[in-house]
Amino acid sequence: MVRYLERSTVESQRRRAPAAAFKHILSIGVVASILAGCEANLNMTGIDATLEQPIRRTDQFLALERTPGGGVLAFADDGVVVQGQLSPEGITWTRTTLDAERAPTFTDSAACADGSVVGLSFYNEVWWFADNEWRVTPIDTFEQLESVDCRADNEVWAAGSFSSFYRTQDQGETWEDLSIGEDATITNLQFVDDEFGYAVGEFGMVFQTADGGEQWSVIEPVADEFYPLSLHFSDRERGWVGGVLGIIFATEDGGATWVQQESEGHAAVYGFIDSEQGLFAFGDQGSLLKLEGQTWRSQAAPPIPIHYKAGLALESGEALLVGGWGLTMTLPLASSEDKNPIAEGGE
Repeated sequence: MVRYLERSTVESQRRRAPAAAFKHILSIGVVASILAGCEANLNMTGIDATLEQPIRRTDQFLALERTPGGGVLAFADDGVVVQGQLSPEGITWTRTTLDAERAPTFTDSAACADGSVVGLSFYNEVWWFADNEWRVTPIDTFEQLESVDCRADNEVWAAGSFSSFYRTQDQGETWEDLSIGEDATITNLQFVDDEFGYAVGEFGMVFQTADGGEQWSVIEPVADEFYPLSLHFSDRERGWVGGVLGIIFATEDGGATWVQQESEGHAAVYGFIDSEQGLFAFGDQGSLLKLEGQTWRSQAAPPIPIHYKAGLALESGEALLVGGWGLTMTLPLASSEDKNPIAEGGE
């Protein structure tokens, strides 16, 4: 805001007593000396140390995938990706900020059979990571793409608003539009094998393909007005969909019918981990659930207010989970003989 002074006010300021003017100048000098002293004592050591860290508290992790050679790759916002190398001593992280005019914020990722990893950005770009190098291919669409997956022969698929489906068979050189035009946003996409794939979206809608994505059909919805946040099929018949308030629906007939399972959780479910120790679900407020029979049981985990956004099972019998505010954490997964695991670490 700019202040304009009346002429009379300006004139009165010119006629201030010399003593008052001296006090005014003296006070300015004192303040300037104080500020100069404060500036001289600034210590930037802590800031420099923070900037050298591979993972920072400002990182918002949104996706996680395996890489060849026993590594992992975590996708965040502002073009940040961190690559982790697993060892008996833990995980060593390396930070990369992708060079782009618009720093990508990643919404989903997928690992392909050829060892490459793809990340889908909010700007409808697919970032490819292979042989330790990055490249980006845009998808020309007005729809907002939400999910990505890799099918047989390293076909990459992306799906999103208005039931849009796009695929590339030449590593992003060209994209084919296979959308079906239903007025619903697809939130999750998964190919179970070379032929069968499922997608879920707004209003509990479920889409299925039995021919590798050439044709998609709308099948029985999960539930009216249900908004799916996560999807996992272990095979063509058995699948689970998670949503808000810890709600999880299951099917044992390829989506022909859905049943809501009992759950001890009350936080949004953002993903599933299928491991030798069983099937787990994770989500908001640091929640971790395990499927025991037809009920999802809460598991021992640190009581943190931060969400787990992505996770995967490690050969050590632990789960690696990433999420908000720089969260990277490993938790032991409970087997049927171990009902009370002790949560460990994270960075």
